[in-house]
Amino acid sequence: MKKTFLTIISFSLLAFLWGSSFPVIKIGLNSAPPFLYVGIRCFFAGLAMMIIALFIEKMPDFRKTWHIFLICSLTNVTLFQAFHGIALLYLPSGLSAIIIYLQPVLTAFLAWIWLKEEMNLTKITGLFLGVAGVAIVSFEGISGAISPLGILLALGASLSWTVGTVYFKHAQDKVPVLWLVGLQFLLGGIVLLPAGFIFENWNDISWNFTFWWTASYTSLFSISLAWVLWLNLVRQGEAGRVSAYTFLTPLVAVLLGVIFLDESFTFYLAFGALLIIISIYLVNRTPVKDKSRASLGEAKKVNV
Repeated sequence: MKKTFLTIISFSLLAFLWGSSFPVIKIGLNSAPPFLYVGIRCFFAGLAMMIIALFIEKMPDFRKTWHIFLICSLTNVTLFQAFHGIALLYLPSGLSAIIIYLQPVLTAFLAWIWLKEEMNLTKITGLFLGVAGVAIVSFEGISGAISPLGILLALGASLSWTVGTVYFKHAQDKVPVLWLVGLQFLLGGIVLLPAGFIFENWNDISWNFTFWWTASYTSLFSISLAWVLWLNLVRQGEAGRVSAYTFLTPLVAVLLGVIFLDESFTFYLAFGALLIIISIYLVNRTPVKDKSRASLGEAKKVNV
């Protein structure tokens, strides 16, 4: 019971941290160009977590695990952030969110193929209800021109996050979480910052209070703390089931926009929220036959 309660708290906190990052980043982008902004945030998030890891966790054997850090940094940070950032230049934010949050569906199917995780009709139904819920929640953010290139880039972001999640699940016993979070974002920041220098102007950054508080919040909480929670949750359960909870992220983002940015609360938001909640329940519910087997197993133990 205690473990279940802590898991619920962790998922709730994760949804808040990731969901709150959307309106905070939206505010922060008024003070800095997107690539430089994300590069700075990733670099300092990684640096902060590396410092913490030095005092808490044993240093990994990089001779044996360097490829894990490199692959996770490439998929979870560099490619994801690059594809996502460029996609937003070509797509409405609502459509971008819908495509990127295909990640739970893609993760469930890749984990089924690669890690042999369970797949059934109930789980599939729940996953697609979640996508429908995200689509409805994000509906009002879909306006303007839609580019095929933007769609491909958003799909690239979703796929890179998917591969990073399932690969971590595959290699989870070989690397400590704090070191992985720190190093993957530090490396990602080192790659993304030069891209910012190439495509953007450093002088366009306004080093004002808005820049510092949004960059600090998203670096320390929405990246460092959130990713420690995320990878620990993936480590504890099936990648496909855990990923379904990320459907909550765009919902939280929209709700916070309603509260703090004076955005409107609509029927679409309420209906989409309902679908997302049903989705998470269906993806994570234990099939009846598995419950029966568990009960039978307990009964045999008692009889013995």
